[in-house]
Parts: sequence; structure tokens; C-alpha cells
Amino acid sequence: MFCKRCGAQLPEGAGTCPQCGQQMVIPENPSVPADQPTVCEERHNEFVAASAARKLSVWCWLAIASLACGCFTLYKGIDKMMRYSDGERYPYEPVNAYVGGDAYNYIINGNYATAFFVLTAMFVLAAVGLLIVHYLAEAKENK
Repeated sequence: MFCKRCGAQLPEGAGTCPQCGQQMVIPENPSVPADQPTVCEERHNEFVAASAARKLSVWCWLAIASLACGCFTLYKGIDKMMRYSDGERYPYEPVNAYVGGDAYNYIINGNYATAFFVLTAMFVLAAVGLLIVHYLAEAKENK
């Protein structure tokens, strides 16, 4: 065993260093030196380093938000296309009906659905672009 302050070799079971007077802490398990981390400490440090590396950047969060908006607009577009009731049948409440006449309502709902699908495509493309920016920033940071 060696002194942590001056590096002198210590006799077995010494409580203090004979050269500098540093108090020594005698480890309970003499096979593992006190200044070396245990296997549990090493694994904990590796886990902390890996979890720090896995943190999502602002770009990832924006991409996730963009994908969520894309999912919502996709739902709204499908809703405009598929769900229509002019209110003549039970429960007598019009759904996606704006004017008198089914043909006009189908045209209006088709235009709404097209607009929602275009928004969906824009949100998905924005998410892909944000992920590309994230990976480029990560690559630049790791250089």
C-alpha cells in the first residue's frame, strides 16, 4: 500500500504515513485498492455517461412536436373525407356539412382534406429536416 499524499510505501496495517504523517484509511477488502473504483462504481459511471449522451436535443423535441402536428392534421384530413352527415338521419346533427346539398359539401370537405394532407406532408418534411439538423449538430459536436 502507498501513501496518497507523498507516495511512500507503507508497512502493512499502518494507520499513518511514517514520512508525511497522512492518516490512512484501511480498506475492508484488501484485494481491491481504496483508490480504484469498484465494479459497481464503474458500471454506474458508464451508465451516467451513456444517459448523458442519449439526451435529446432541442432539434429532436421540435421534430417530435412536428410529427405530432402531422399526425393531428392527418387525422383531421381523414375525418373530413370519411365522416359526413347532412343531419337528416338520427342523431339529426350535421357533421362536416356546411351548405345545403351533398355535392357542395363533398367539394368543400375534399378541399379541406387536401389542405390537411398538404399540412401533414409539410410537418413530416419539417421533422425529417430537424432530425438531419440534429445529426449534423451531433456530428460537429463529436469531432
